[in-house]
Amino acid sequence: MGARGHRRGLRDPPGPESTRRSQEQRPRPGGGRRHRGRPHRGEPRRGRDSGRVPVLDARRDARCRRPDAAHRGAGDPRPPGPVTGAPQGPRRRLDEDRRRAQIITAAVEEVAASGYEGATLTRVAARAGVSKGLLWHYFTGKDDLMAATAESTLRRITDAVAAGLDLAAPVPDVIRAALRRAADLSATTELIALDRIVHNLRGPDGAPRLTLDAYEEVYAGQETLFRRGQAEGSLRGFDTRVMAVTYQGAVDMMIAYLTAHPEADRHAYADALAEILLSGIARA
Repeated sequence: MGARGHRRGLRDPPGPESTRRSQEQRPRPGGGRRHRGRPHRGEPRRGRDSGRVPVLDARRDARCRRPDAAHRGAGDPRPPGPVTGAPQGPRRRLDEDRRRAQIITAAVEEVAASGYEGATLTRVAARAGVSKGLLWHYFTGKDDLMAATAESTLRRITDAVAAGLDLAAPVPDVIRAALRRAADLSATTELIALDRIVHNLRGPDGAPRLTLDAYEEVYAGQETLFRRGQAEGSLRGFDTRVMAVTYQGAVDMMIAYLTAHPEADRHAYADALAEILLSGIARA
């Protein structure tokens, strides 16, 4: 056909070498050309590492694995460890209670040292060693912190007075001992802070925020003591609630007076108050 026909594509049949090259350049089922140094998916790897299968190092894997019950041998005496991500409810609750108590303790110290107005949240946070933002996490503001501090301090003082008493003794002796212990607490940091909070913490209407409701638990304990005295015959019959309110009022005034007059004889004051109260309720 001549040179013209050859230019139109009527060439000689391809030889074996050109056929092999065209097959190598043909697209693979997985897409794209095959890289000469990389085996295609499903093909065996060639070279020095051909035929090797990656092996998991069981000893190294055991060292990195958490020693919980699912991977521990039967002879391992260690108790199963906690599962990562599991809720730590009781422990977290305990940590929160401790942090809250830490802030309240700092508030007591700051009120006693700087006064009610001087005890700012910034100073309380600094004394507690926490950030002011963390303090706001536990309390909505200064009023909330002061109210919680007063209630917690009142419980601690009541428990401190009761802790040193022989509650199995006759009730008149218990009353005398309790008044002496209360008098000894008059100069403590807790009572100074409590007195300042009670007289300065106000509600939105300007009325005292801490009312007699805060004493309800104290009144209930005193009523129980008075009823025991009536049952054993050491106290005469009377309204235990009226006497509980009267008794606690007398204790509060004693503490306030002794705090303002540190030179006064605390035990002499407590003994005189005990005789006045018992003269009205003790059975002759």
